[in-house]
Amino acid sequence: MKLLKQSLHNGLLIVGKILKKISDIVMKNQYRYEVFKESCFAKGYLINECGKSLKIKIDNERVVTLRTDSSDTEVFAQVFLSGEYLPAVKFLKYNGIDVKHIIDCGANIGISSVYFNCEFPTAVIYAVEPEPSNYYCLEQNLTSLSRFKKINKAIWYEKTF
Repeated sequence: MKLLKQSLHNGLLIVGKILKKISDIVMKNQYRYEVFKESCFAKGYLINECGKSLKIKIDNERVVTLRTDSSDTEVFAQVFLSGEYLPAVKFLKYNGIDVKHIIDCGANIGISSVYFNCEFPTAVIYAVEPEPSNYYCLEQNLTSLSRFKKINKAIWYEKTF
């Protein structure tokens, strides 16, 4: 009986630790999401939460939809909030380089393509994305914008099929 009580007690401790870990993960993700939203507001982006997606208004022309159950918010944060491409953009502009074409290979849902459209509005952007659900989102995000060529293919150095 004592062994049974000890086993039960140890089992409850393990379950308690697992539940605590799950709670910590949920709280950490919720915190990240709240920080993400605050960072968007600080940069002047308006957010509309729609179930499992977010619509972020970048400016009067551009609205992007992000899936909250994917890495979309992290990608948006890298590109728009952290300025991942800003050094390259500054270099091109500082040196007076007229960007006419941009190829975004592995365009995902089009976040980088939209960013490049903001920075180089006269450039034609080729957004290449092979994964069907990402490509569907890419189409939605680039639909109202001009100067985009959407390509649902993969790019590789040799034929794979």
